[in-house]
Amino acid sequence: MDGSMSMGMGMGGDSDSGMVPLLATGVDFSNETQASDFLADLLDDSVLQIQGNQYARYFYYGVVVLIGLFAMSNIYNKIIERSRSVMLRLLGEKPVY
Repeated sequence: MDGSMSMGMGMGGDSDSGMVPLLATGVDFSNETQASDFLADLLDDSVLQIQGNQYARYFYYGVVVLIGLFAMSNIYNKIIERSRSVMLRLLGEKPVY
């Protein structure tokens, strides 16, 4: 991976805009060298590893955000529950848990 590849969150595909699809047209499979080069290019997953790492990072960011939202919701519910019990005590009623 060279330093010029963008790891940004943009979905425009600016990091892999120079890629061309791997096509079998023009490859003479009876020529062992051409067939070997084509298969080596087919098995090269260096670009997929970079994209896979990006998607895994975005997934874990999403998991962290969800955990944070659930934690904030839990704290909010506890605050509401305690404020209700305080209000009931002020009114002279017994809080129900």
